[in-house]
Amino acid sequence: MKRVVSKSAYDFLKREFHELESAGHLEKGQSAHLMDLYEAPKEIPSKQSLNSIQILFLIGGILIGLGILSFVASNWSELTKITKFIILLGTLIAFYLGARRLETKHPVLSKSLYYVGAFAYGAEIFYIGQLFHLGGNWEDAFLMWGIGILPLAFYLEDKLLKFVAIGLIYSYIQVKFIWTDDLVAYVMIIIFPLMFAFGHYVMKRSEALFWVNILSVYLFIQAQFAIRPLEVEAFPYVFLLVLPALFYVGHKYLNKSKPLFVINLFMTLQFFAMAFSYFELEHELLILLFYFIIGMSLVFIQHPDYKWETKVIGMMLHFITAIILSFPHWWEDVSAENAWLLSLVFSIGYLIYALSLVRRENLFGVAIVCLFIFRFYVDLSLAFLNKSIAFLIGGVLLLALGYWFEKTRRKEMTKNEETIKE
Repeated sequence: MKRVVSKSAYDFLKREFHELESAGHLEKGQSAHLMDLYEAPKEIPSKQSLNSIQILFLIGGILIGLGILSFVASNWSELTKITKFIILLGTLIAFYLGARRLETKHPVLSKSLYYVGAFAYGAEIFYIGQLFHLGGNWEDAFLMWGIGILPLAFYLEDKLLKFVAIGLIYSYIQVKFIWTDDLVAYVMIIIFPLMFAFGHYVMKRSEALFWVNILSVYLFIQAQFAIRPLEVEAFPYVFLLVLPALFYVGHKYLNKSKPLFVINLFMTLQFFAMAFSYFELEHELLILLFYFIIGMSLVFIQHPDYKWETKVIGMMLHFITAIILSFPHWWEDVSAENAWLLSLVFSIGYLIYALSLVRRENLFGVAIVCLFIFRFYVDLSLAFLNKSIAFLIGGVLLLALGYWFEKTRRKEMTKNEETIKE
C-alpha cells in the first residue's frame, strides 16, 4: 500500500531521489522504485478565475449596455408603442444571440450576457404589460418570468439561475395561493405534491428545495389556520389541533427530523403569542415571564431524541427574556417605585443560576455572566463616569471577559475530546 504524502513532499522526494541516483548513491532505476512507495493526493481542478482581459470585457459590456439604455431612455417619450416594443424585443434577442456566440471563446462574458438577458426578459414582461395596458395581477408576471428563464438555467446548468427561476415561481405561488383570504388557497392541496415531485425528480432530490417546500407547507398552515382566523377574531382551533400532528409526522414518517422538530417548536412558541393576542392579554411582564419559564423548562425537560435542539432553544429563550427583564421598565406595572429593585432581584437570581453553570465550567453560563456584567457596567458607567474613561474601562472589561470566555471554551473542548477518547 502506497503512503500518501502532500504534493510538495512528493515533489521534494522525487527531486532528492533523482539527485541521489545521479550522484551514484542509488542504483540506476532505484529512484523510480522508491517513488512507487509514495503517492500524492489528486488535485481537484480549480474553477476558471477571472483574468484582467475577462474583467475588461465584462466592464465594457456593461458600459455599452448602459450607454444604449441611456440613449433609449432619453428619447423614450418620442417613440411610438410599436417602436418601443421592437426595441425591447430586439435588445433581448441581441443579448441572447451575443451570449450564444461567445460561449466557446469567452464563457465568462457569455454567461454575463445571459444573465443580463434573463433579467431584461423579466423587466420587459412588466413593462410590456404597462405599455399595452394588458391588466392582470402583478404576481402573474413573476410566474411568466420564472417559467421563461428556467429552460435557460437548465441549458446553462447554472445553479444561480435555477435558484432565481424557482424563487420567482415560488413567489408567485406564495402571493397567489398561500397568502390569500380566498378559497382558491386550497388549490395548494394539488400544487404541493407537484412541488415535491419537481424537487425529487427534476431537481434530482434537491435537499435545499425539499426544505423550501416544507417551509411553504408550514406557511400555508400558518396563513390559513392561524393568521386568517385571528383576522376575523376567531380562535385558531384547527391550528392548535394541527400542531401535534406536525410533531408526529416529523417524528414518525420523516426519520425523526431534527430541523422539522425545531420548526414545530418555534411554531408552538408562536402559537402562544397568537393566543395572548386573541385573549387580549397585553400585560408585557406576564408574557415575558411566561416565555422565560418556558425557556428554563426546555433546558431541563427534553425528549430523548431531540435533547440538544430543545436545550439550545430553551437557553436562547430564557437568556433573551432574562436580558429584557433586567431592565426596570418592564416591572413598572407591578410597582413603579420599586421597579429597579424588582429588576435587580430578578437579575441577581438569574446570575446565581449562571454562576452555578460557571462552577461546572459550562460555556453558556460564562456567556451569561459576561453579558450581564457588561450590560450593568454600561448603565453605571454612562451615569457616573466620563465617556472617555467609560469607553477605556469598557474595552479592558471586554478583553478580560473575552479571555475568560475563550479559556472556558478551550477547557470544554478538551473535556469533550477526552470523553470521546474514553
